[in-house]
Amino acid sequence: MLKYEYKNCNHATELQVKELDTSTRTVTFYAAAFGSVDSHGDIIQKGAFAKTIRENAQRFKWLNQHSTYDLVGPVISIEEDDFGLLVTAKASETQLGNDVLALEADRAYEHSIGYNTILSEYNTEKDIRIIKEVQLWEVSSVTWGSNPNTPTVAMKSMSPREQGDYLLQKLSRLHKTLRTKNVSNERVEMLELEVLQINQSIQDLLEKSLNSSEPEIISTPELVVEPTKMSDEEILAVFMKSYNSK
Repeated sequence: MLKYEYKNCNHATELQVKELDTSTRTVTFYAAAFGSVDSHGDIIQKGAFAKTIRENAQRFKWLNQHSTYDLVGPVISIEEDDFGLLVTAKASETQLGNDVLALEADRAYEHSIGYNTILSEYNTEKDIRIIKEVQLWEVSSVTWGSNPNTPTVAMKSMSPREQGDYLLQKLSRLHKTLRTKNVSNERVEMLELEVLQINQSIQDLLEKSLNSSEPEIISTPELVVEPTKMSDEEILAVFMKSYNSK
């Protein structure tokens, strides 16, 4: 199963935001950089985004803090240049859009991507992973982009049982949303992304449970092993079947 990952553009802020036009509400920034080792020991190779841009550029979203409930606005253009992944996005005329635009103007944000690694290789001599192809889902304005658990930061202070309850509540909320008759196509895309994020959180929690000797983690009744047997395609198929059967 492909792991849902987050990665920030860990370069100086002045290199991340290239242009900001308050009259058109657009921000141009780097969401990822090529050729340098990041804090996770990864290097993104130029060309890694070529296929996903070609196939899915119209679906990319601009989020706040990787949250599917905090949609800032659409991605207007996205391309690779010699430095990295250059994005131009437009802040919608909402309160969140206004807030994010103001913080972008103050250079208060870093930038990050949510993605799946499709192709990579490991350099054992240098102890680094070279990412050669990714499936991009979204770009985000984030407070601290180096935190790989940004969307589920609230879980860090919870016990394993509380984390399981938290994820089940999110799944329950998703189910209720799917039963709503007036869900827009755009919201369906956001729900699809949230399914992937929740699934990854479940995988991470299960992995910790299997590698821990703490009885509470191992015996948590709310967490079942079945999701680990489902591929991304199967999860999304169940999701879309639920939506289409409203």
